[in-house]
Amino acid sequence: MALANFFDRSLLSAVQVLQGSNPAELRARLEAHIVELAFDGLAAGAAEGRAGLDLAVRLLARLYPTIRLTPLDKGAEALAGELITLALSINHDLETAPAGESTVRLIFGGSPAREGPPTIYGGSEGWLAKVSTRGPVGVGGTALPFGAGAAACLGAANVFRSIFADLLPASAGLDADARLSLLDFSTGAAATQGDDAPDVDLGLTHLAGLGAIGNGVIWALARMPHLTGALHLVDHEVVDLSNLQRYVLARQSDVGRVKVEIAREALLAGRTSLVPVPFHQRWAEYIAGQGHRPMARVVTALDTAKDRIAVQASLPARILNAWTQAGDLGVSQHGFLGDEACLACLYLPQGAVSNEDEVIARALALPLEQPVLLDLRERLVNGQAVGETFVRDAAARLGLEPASLLGFSGEPLRQFYAKAVCGAQVIQPQAGRGPVEVPLAFQSAMAGVMLAANLVAEAGGLRASPLKTTTVLDMMRPLGRRLGIRVLKPAPTAAANCICQDPDFIAAYRRKHDKPENKRRPRRRG
Repeated sequence: MALANFFDRSLLSAVQVLQGSNPAELRARLEAHIVELAFDGLAAGAAEGRAGLDLAVRLLARLYPTIRLTPLDKGAEALAGELITLALSINHDLETAPAGESTVRLIFGGSPAREGPPTIYGGSEGWLAKVSTRGPVGVGGTALPFGAGAAACLGAANVFRSIFADLLPASAGLDADARLSLLDFSTGAAATQGDDAPDVDLGLTHLAGLGAIGNGVIWALARMPHLTGALHLVDHEVVDLSNLQRYVLARQSDVGRVKVEIAREALLAGRTSLVPVPFHQRWAEYIAGQGHRPMARVVTALDTAKDRIAVQASLPARILNAWTQAGDLGVSQHGFLGDEACLACLYLPQGAVSNEDEVIARALALPLEQPVLLDLRERLVNGQAVGETFVRDAAARLGLEPASLLGFSGEPLRQFYAKAVCGAQVIQPQAGRGPVEVPLAFQSAMAGVMLAANLVAEAGGLRASPLKTTTVLDMMRPLGRRLGIRVLKPAPTAAANCICQDPDFIAAYRRKHDKPENKRRPRRRG
């Protein structure tokens, strides 16, 4: 048994959620638990069941060092070997045949559990995700991945809350009997079912960002049959080892590979007829290469407010967005005109915003003095490697072993910050340092599955009524009833107005999309 070689990143995610906890104690607790994933022939024989189990393994293997995979009958035995192979491709040192009793169970299928540890049942029915602690919830007979994927994420969240119940608020109990519709995000008895085999054409859709949320999007779309169109995949990065903490597509063999190529391969190997077109570029480079032509729909799975605002500034007709942040995750959908918030509205700066050099200085415990900031700015502009001396000094200030950072000494400062700092090599809870948001794998995957479902439902016109602007979900507590929130543009008297209220941007948007209702009618002569 061994924790994954990217475990420091996973530990940081857990520490953020379990505020006030000790990293060493969390490590010891994870090592002491045996998480069991059990399933029967009903789950193994259904596309929904196999999808849910696939994602459950991809989530559990990234955090827990010991997982027991238990086929509950002969019909499930063949799938067990495939799932073990998948788990070991994520963490080569994962223990999959532990001695001792399981400490928490997640079961897919229709079989009730024998007596034993706390048990969570996961299942799905088309667009519906189901999770319960009362008894089996079954598996549907459709080929849709959305309910199954969400059930895996909700199941993994319940496993986490069970293991760390004493470190979470009292409200963070388990889901006694939860249902979530991925069609319109309704819940409980009112959760809406939809067409179980829709034919949906995405036309030309642009996906910006193939990080953790983007991985969840691709995981779901790859399993969606009867889905056509072209999907432009836009991301300029390669997979880093620390990314394995929450990238559900990524395996050990993917480290160093281009993200858009991994996504392309997943789509080509899946059940979808969607045509992936990879662009290993930043969004600005992609837009320039496309000639700033009108875009009907952009899907954003990006990490920063700055990047999201940049996408909105390129003026697509429609944007579908997803996010994870401290306390919640969710999806949103945006036009540009009208009363409801555009994407940029959600990310308008509140108060003063630190410069990049100041952000890095704080992260590395450097004084905010002019000579220091000037040195950082020069490094950011010139792009030279930070060097061994810089790295050793940073380790000394942060109280870390230099060996944990020296592997990044050949990186320029911006990449050093992104990989070593944001990659959780140096950020650990320390007095006087601000929080860094690193979601758990099931949070990012859930946002991605919700975003993929939102895309298919909207493109296919599958809903009876439009969604509210945002749908918000907190996976550190049982599923709530009301998830949708309508968000309006800033009031005209607000201190900061958005680009969607700027006359020049509005005029440019109307010219770009050339809508007849936005054109002025020519005056008649005579």
